[in-house]
Amino acid sequence: MILEAIMTLCTGVIQLLFSWINLPDFPVGAKTAIDTYMSLIFDNLDFLSFFIHVNTLKIVALVAVSLFAFEHIYKIMMWVIHKIPLSID
Repeated sequence: MILEAIMTLCTGVIQLLFSWINLPDFPVGAKTAIDTYMSLIFDNLDFLSFFIHVNTLKIVALVAVSLFAFEHIYKIMMWVIHKIPLSID
């Protein structure tokens, strides 16, 4: 219930901030192609789990994304740490 309220509040804020942007509709052909591709992936997870467990695949994907984004995450963390005023005597 609290999570739904937070999501509703966030959605309302985003709509308030970005309601002035008028984007065109997504092409139907591209949407169909993406839906077909996603259904091919998720419908064949049973076949994939014959070789690799889905939980293992989730962990490997998370680690791969983390390693790929490590430099950016490190730079952001260092920027935040440098902004913290420390006066150690």
